[in-house]
Amino acid sequence: MFDTRGNTGGDSIWTVRILEALYGLEYLSSVSWPKDVKGYAEIRATEEGLRRFKNALLLETDPEIKQLISDEIKKLSDALLQGKATYTRSMDINDFDFSKKPQTNSTLNPIQGQVYLLTDHTCFSSGLMFADLILSIPGVKHIGQETDGDTVFSQTSSFELESQLGRVVCPTMIKRNRARRDNETYTPEKIFPGPINDFQALKSWVIENTPF
Repeated sequence: MFDTRGNTGGDSIWTVRILEALYGLEYLSSVSWPKDVKGYAEIRATEEGLRRFKNALLLETDPEIKQLISDEIKKLSDALLQGKATYTRSMDINDFDFSKKPQTNSTLNPIQGQVYLLTDHTCFSSGLMFADLILSIPGVKHIGQETDGDTVFSQTSSFELESQLGRVVCPTMIKRNRARRDNETYTPEKIFPGPINDFQALKSWVIENTPF
């Protein structure tokens, strides 16, 4: 069971890594991904964004994430040099779709047990992206409470006003062709009726209602 209660987001690379660790890339590459296979992210090219990525690169220690940040810096730098307002990249779900290798793909699900996704009202951002992915995998059951919703705009930057009387927060990325609509939520197949943070009550309810 994936318990995402209270998960308001984070680095979206973990949505991919978690599923790769559980299912394996060979099986995931064989899955038909109905959501967002034609989607892509369009990102505004700014000097502030470039500085932010360069600072993130200095702090990052994971080689894979460092490479992803370096790729982002290259795309952003090229866009700035060419005078472009934006640049594009694929969305996380494309990682599985683009890695398909027909000669090695296995359609046999390596997980023999029932997989559940447990959510609450705070499931947001990369938590929702994880729901996009795992709920596309055959056999996964969704339980708990309705998720939060988001828009196609993300990756915000904030700027302090010169007057120091306020702050402007604006998105720098838009997701094009995203299957999930603005503020669309996920409603579980079985809904927990009580306080989602009451662990003992939730535990008893899960035992009574799974498998289903």
